[in-house]
Amino acid sequence: MNHLHRRLTSFRIFYSNFYRGFIGKKVSDPKEISMTKYFMYLFAIIFMLTASDCRKNPVGPIDDTPGRRDYTWFVDTIYAGGNIIRGIDGISQTDVWAISEAGDLSKTFYHFNGTKWSTDGINRSIAPEAIHAFASNDIWCVGLQGDIWHYNGTAWSSQAKIPPPNTNYYDLQDVDGNSSTDLYAVGNFSYNGGDLYPLMYHYDGNTWTRVNVQNILDCSLYKIRCYTQDKALVMGSTHKPDGSVPDSSKIYLFSGDNLQEIYSAVETVGSMGDIAKVPGGILLLKGRGLFFFDGTNQQELITIQNSEFGNSVEGRGIKDVFFGMWDGIAQYNGADIQYLYNFSDPNIRIDFIKVFPNSIFINSYNRTLQINIIFRGYLK
Repeated sequence: MNHLHRRLTSFRIFYSNFYRGFIGKKVSDPKEISMTKYFMYLFAIIFMLTASDCRKNPVGPIDDTPGRRDYTWFVDTIYAGGNIIRGIDGISQTDVWAISEAGDLSKTFYHFNGTKWSTDGINRSIAPEAIHAFASNDIWCVGLQGDIWHYNGTAWSSQAKIPPPNTNYYDLQDVDGNSSTDLYAVGNFSYNGGDLYPLMYHYDGNTWTRVNVQNILDCSLYKIRCYTQDKALVMGSTHKPDGSVPDSSKIYLFSGDNLQEIYSAVETVGSMGDIAKVPGGILLLKGRGLFFFDGTNQQELITIQNSEFGNSVEGRGIKDVFFGMWDGIAQYNGADIQYLYNFSDPNIRIDFIKVFPNSIFINSYNRTLQINIIFRGYLK
């Protein structure tokens, strides 16, 4: 509304100057008055349309600044009692949270203060799957069996537990939103361990309400990236327990309560999809093709040829994009793709990437040693 108010104010000033400068005399002839009104309405329409056009992209201007590559790297090892870190998010490089799930319930939340990682050691009956931070005192976590937790700046507490109808088999896999009063959680449910069905809930600041997205079947939703109110891209995976059809990677355009498929491929190396939010829209990975989606159109950026490509993407902008590779982390800067860091151990696999303005956190897991490794890269 402030943006529109400025536009209308500019119009009034413009019209006042136009009236005095162009007409330049007292208007008494009815035809001249009619013509004056015509110009007034014309310029009003132009300014209103301009205001609308400037606001059509709700996630801000596109950032096309070429990414730098002069990082200094640090490596942290987290022994989480057999737990596997499932996600990383935070407000800054000195206020980062990691969530873990598996055997030890006293090691579900880890915090990084810029120097070290620590956990509060509190036992919680929760298996976290995803985390999303809006502010230091407004962080959300979702997990198995419909658990939703919230951090208020002091402590984590159970915020809700969502049961889908007529089943005890259900999970929440991801959470994202435009604010803590416009938040979505996605996942799946099944009947008696059979076929999977999509699950989505919306939070308006008071109540979690189920979103009816059952226009697709046999699909688990595991990632969502919102770019404006009631609109998002959603990742899914189809799976038949009996193996009658191959597992497939899906990307859907979510609008209101409808999921429209925009990409589908059998889940093989080099064919799967991914999504990542950046200024101006969402990075859309379709197999080896990287696209930028502005909410309406898809712009192709590059095709990834490297045989070690691991089908994961994150970024700061359309020319500062990070790829999870099987042997490290690589970056596209608008011109080419180069490695920023190579793993020396072939047992390390990237799970999640979190990007801050001047740093990048990479969560990985050594499947042989069963330890979590965080690679932190800082721009010089």
